[in-house]
Amino acid sequence: MLSLHEVATLMLVMNGPDGVELDRADLEALVEHRLLHVETLECGHRRPCVTTSGHAVLDAITHVR
Repeated sequence: MLSLHEVATLMLVMNGPDGVELDRADLEALVEHRLLHVETLECGHRRPCVTTSGHAVLDAITHVR
């Protein structure tokens, strides 16, 4: 089960502005759950990206009434 912080982090990665500060523990948990992966850019910078499973979780959350 995801914590509210992890869900918020997943939402920020999906829709938030680039460069926003994210909690490392939340990112690690989301990577462990395979909801995020970390992409290394040509310039050497790393950025989190939402996986297919992460998109499915976010879709499910937005359809709950």
